[in-house]
Amino acid sequence: MPTRRGAKVYAVRIRAPERRIAIILHDRVDLARIETALRDSAILVPIEGERSLHAAIARQDVSATIVTLHGKRLDDAIGCVRRTKDRFPSHLLLVYFDEAAIPTAALTEVIRLGADELIKYGRDDLKGLLAPYVEEAAQGNLVRSIRDRLRPRLDPAVSQIVEHILSVSHKRLTVEQVASNLGIHRRTLVSRLAARGYPAPQALLGWCRLLLAARLMEERGRTLDSIALQLDFCSVSGLVNQFRRYTALGTRELRHRGQGPFESVLAAFLDTFDAPSGFGPGMRRRDDDGDWEPLAAAPER
Repeated sequence: MPTRRGAKVYAVRIRAPERRIAIILHDRVDLARIETALRDSAILVPIEGERSLHAAIARQDVSATIVTLHGKRLDDAIGCVRRTKDRFPSHLLLVYFDEAAIPTAALTEVIRLGADELIKYGRDDLKGLLAPYVEEAAQGNLVRSIRDRLRPRLDPAVSQIVEHILSVSHKRLTVEQVASNLGIHRRTLVSRLAARGYPAPQALLGWCRLLLAARLMEERGRTLDSIALQLDFCSVSGLVNQFRRYTALGTRELRHRGQGPFESVLAAFLDTFDAPSGFGPGMRRRDDDGDWEPLAAAPER
């Protein structure tokens, strides 16, 4: 393409899809439809045999699995769902089915056994629809896994607030929007958290984004670029700086700590509950309305 004399030409590197999704108990038609629907969005990994699937999940070679339901192998598929969720309860598992060929009782059973989402043949398996559907399911699964770790440590009086903030923290909502979602006034939200010794809403939003980021850092092959993009950080440096502001640790330090990124950030977050003010040593008061903010980050070396 011609350019004006002296104009700069920039090369744009297109990142290859990072999400690897296993598919099992499929036929050629299933494989072709799902592969087409996910093209340029994820890498589909056909797997033969449940043992191979579990080995791939254990190695973190795949971040999600699609189990296909067929009339002739219905019992095999239901058994696969049960055993996979029993062994890997936090693994994202989706079930692909044809409504005309699968009885409702079978769908009810796979949901009861822990299937995270259903993919309906001819409706959800279309290009442009399936990839966002899978990403939304993955986000929900991620939030649930963190919520389950947090719930035993949360004060019942504010657990609904904290869990809601966790569920929306990747959307960069304002405190006013969070309060509106909960059906309360901003000052009420601030006072309820403060009364129980919890960080203020703005700080909670920051902590919850970091918990999501830390969990994603533990997925094999995940780059900081993709994490920053998924969680709507302005840049990778913005993500790194937020880790430093809240935890005093950089991403490299978090990756190499023995307990891993998520456990390190979770421990730092839970410590804020125990601080005398409830806001932790790295927070300072920003205004008289009860909001707090992290201290400025030290320059990276």
